[in-house]
Amino acid sequence: MPQSKLMPSILDREITAKADDTLGHQDFANALTSLIESEHHQPPYSIGLLGPWAPL
Repeated sequence: MPQSKLMPSILDREITAKADDTLGHQDFANALTSLIESEHHQPPYSIGLLGPWAPL
């Protein structure tokens, strides 16, 4: 594939400080972590990401 057709990628890194959470999703991420790590919920999990890119 020619270089001009490739999409640029962005390195995804863990946010280590709430001040670095520019999208404001840290509270949601913490809640999701709590659900996944809870002893009351066992895998497998189904997690949906809904938005304008994935309408119902």
